[in-house]
Amino acid sequence: MTNFATDPWQTRHIPLFLGVVLGFLGSIFFLSGDQYGQVNILVLLGLFVGVPVLGGLLSLLPLVNLEPPAVHQFKARLFTFWGRPIHHNDERLDKLSVLYHGQYVGVGFGLGSLLALLLLLVFTDMHFVWRSTLLTPQLLLPVLQVLSLPWFFWQSAQPTMELLTATQDSRLTVDAARALDFKKWWPFVMACQLCYGFILRLVMMAIIRWRIAAVIKMSNKREAKRHRHVATTKSFSNTTNQLPDKVVVLNWASFADATLTQLNDVIKKHPVITAGPFSSKQSSLDTSSHYLVLVKAWEPPLQELKDYLQHCKGVIYPVELQREKVSKPKPHHLQEWQRFTETLQDWAVYVEEETL
Repeated sequence: MTNFATDPWQTRHIPLFLGVVLGFLGSIFFLSGDQYGQVNILVLLGLFVGVPVLGGLLSLLPLVNLEPPAVHQFKARLFTFWGRPIHHNDERLDKLSVLYHGQYVGVGFGLGSLLALLLLLVFTDMHFVWRSTLLTPQLLLPVLQVLSLPWFFWQSAQPTMELLTATQDSRLTVDAARALDFKKWWPFVMACQLCYGFILRLVMMAIIRWRIAAVIKMSNKREAKRHRHVATTKSFSNTTNQLPDKVVVLNWASFADATLTQLNDVIKKHPVITAGPFSSKQSSLDTSSHYLVLVKAWEPPLQELKDYLQHCKGVIYPVELQREKVSKPKPHHLQEWQRFTETLQDWAVYVEEETL
């Protein structure tokens, strides 16, 4: 696996650049304030807290398989546009890769917002106020205190009742004696940007990277197991993935028509006869013909079958059923039938090519 998911950090920086541009322009627009140069704290909370937190919650949808397919396809197209093709061999890895780039955009958005705030703090005189028809300082303070818990150690960035009361609705005039109060909100605003707009995204990127590593580790284990199975399978000389041009299909296991239909690519154009312990009649075999014997992969070979095939030639096809659907035989079942055919002359085990 040599795609993006093997090393998530080595990715193009288009998502980061896009996030920085969006964050910078959006923050400049909202931080510039109204015609009086005043910035509404509640609007900033929506931009710097509401948007990142909501985006983080929406990012969890792909991990719990609740994301609509259309949304995933749209994000996958963006992912390809950014220069990293989706690899459909592992759906979980695709989702995590798209999600990782989404967080990469969020990190860029946080960087752009921080840059915009720093520039405006240096080169402009910013006044922060808050206005609401329904909210009061008594209702708003507990909410702000909960939001500020992550930076409890930064005292100047903690909201207080005095600050809320002093900066409520200063739409028309600003008392020079109170002008300093309107500037005291900037540490709180910056802390919101750092915590929810930047650090939160970094944490999610780290979690997703850990998930990607776990998926890759699991995939590598499956690949190693498959290679061991292939090595074990190929160690038997009596294994084949090809059938003679002319073969008679012997339904020894008395599979139903629904099962035989699933094997159509294997048995089409070949005559089918029924034999075995569940058959009402035993057909005699022509020693000059090649036979494809359908058996139940999970059942051990019986002496009765060995006696029946003793003077014939062909291949045995162990058929595995999972919930009435044909699937690949389990390795230990396959090995049991391979050992069985070693006791017979001119017989081999048929295994589909992708199983080898």
